[in-house]
Amino acid sequence: MALSSLSAAPVIIADTTRQLQTLQAQRTADQAENMAQELRRRADGAQRVADQAQEDARSLRVQSDRADGAADLARQSLAGHQTLAHLTERLSGVYDRVVDATAQGNGAAPAVVVTPETAATGNFVDTTA
Repeated sequence: MALSSLSAAPVIIADTTRQLQTLQAQRTADQAENMAQELRRRADGAQRVADQAQEDARSLRVQSDRADGAADLARQSLAGHQTLAHLTERLSGVYDRVVDATAQGNGAAPAVVVTPETAATGNFVDTTA
């Protein structure tokens, strides 16, 4: 009997070795699957962060475009105010000349000729000469 158990020993050892190798392979596969799932979760989280960053960038682009539009309107308004101030100053000068000429009492009222061309440019012709 001792002889038969000795001859079965290599078979038992080989079978046990295969079982251990199978268990080790199963454990390695499980660990790899767990690692893959963790990496997938991390990739999904990173994708959500990237998507939010892209949405934030789009929102900032819209705000920037609106600010550019507001700046353009402000520049146009400033130009309009400057033009109005300039015309007001010139008209005030014409008014002062008319008042001065009338106050001198020369009898003839000064005439200021306004044509469509002079009105558009702000250049008025004083005909009091």
